Amino acid sequence: MQTSNLRSVVLVGGGLSSSILAWYFRSTHPLVEITIFDEKSEAELSKKTWSFHRSDIGQEYERIRPLVNFSWPQYEVRFRSYSKIYDSEYSTLKPSHLKKRLEEVGVNFYINCKVQIVDAQTVSHANGVVKADLVIDGRGQSPYSKGTCGYQKFHGLEIQTVSDHKIAVPILMDATVNQIDGYRFFYVLPLSKDRLLVEDTRYSDTTELNVSDYKNEIARYCADVLKIQIKEVTSEETGVLPIPFAPRLAKTFLFPTIGTAGQYCHPVTSYTLADSVRVSKEICQLENINTTSVMDLLNQYRESRAKVNSFYFKLNRLLFLAGKPTERWRIFEHFYAMPASTVARFYAGETTALDKMRILSGKPPVPILDAIRVLRKSEMEFT
Repeated sequence: MQTSNLRSVVLVGGGLSSSILAWYFRSTHPLVEITIFDEKSEAELSKKTWSFHRSDIGQEYERIRPLVNFSWPQYEVRFRSYSKIYDSEYSTLKPSHLKKRLEEVGVNFYINCKVQIVDAQTVSHANGVVKADLVIDGRGQSPYSKGTCGYQKFHGLEIQTVSDHKIAVPILMDATVNQIDGYRFFYVLPLSKDRLLVEDTRYSDTTELNVSDYKNEIARYCADVLKIQIKEVTSEETGVLPIPFAPRLAKTFLFPTIGTAGQYCHPVTSYTLADSVRVSKEICQLENINTTSVMDLLNQYRESRAKVNSFYFKLNRLLFLAGKPTERWRIFEHFYAMPASTVARFYAGETTALDKMRILSGKPPVPILDAIRVLRKSEMEFT
């Protein structure tokens, strides 16, 4: 248990990063009053699935184990020239379960409540104002300017199948499908013997997403590739996530800002949990927790991640700015042919110098002249 003069914390936004921080606060500072505000409804909040590799967070997995809904000992990727199964534990969290566990340990979680951060210790909402020793913004990122990012967009259906689908482990990427709208793959999570989450995902240049088209494509994939019949669609989720070409400047943050809003996520995959766990652990270990100390810590964390993240931003620029959109699959096919340890460190955001050499070596998956043109550009051109 840490010692601190902290008495109350308000987290604005009820997503993964705020929830993980609330969980860490509760375990390290049990007397602190913790309140989460989110403007979404229960139904809107539940339309998300957050996944991660156990190796992303190492020993910290044990601390968040009670929050996990599903875990599998392996996962699979599929490309036209090969498929691979990785002996790496993969886990998923669902918002409804996360909210329930937080409320069980005394976190105040208010939904359908739009709030505005007034200052470092005040938020306002329709019924008045709330004061706290610490206010943290975790509402998700604001839009990027045109030309500074690509997009990962997806629509997913959680389905019940007519019979046992016989899919034992998650398929993180099935890129054997027709390549349209950039790099396209299907993502499949087996939730039970007759339940699946199936997502059509695309690394695209645009934000346009026609839900009806995606649903038809998912139904076709289930019938033609997975060889299953859909009995019922139990829920849906959709998202358009920016894949940035460069980091945002720290001076743009007026308050302590976590999660994707502060760019505390993997620049390529958009996975958030690893950074959320690291940031939460470090905040809760501060001897004196206040706005200034948390802002300083977040800036230091960003600086500590700058070198490795610079490589990931460079990969994003290569992915979206070099070569044809429908040829982007070659980059991922090249990457997943790497040793399993290289892939694991990449997901964890711990890519080494040797890993970088491996990723950039061999037959170029994009035209060499296009790659040179893109790599010559400075990050500052995209901030």
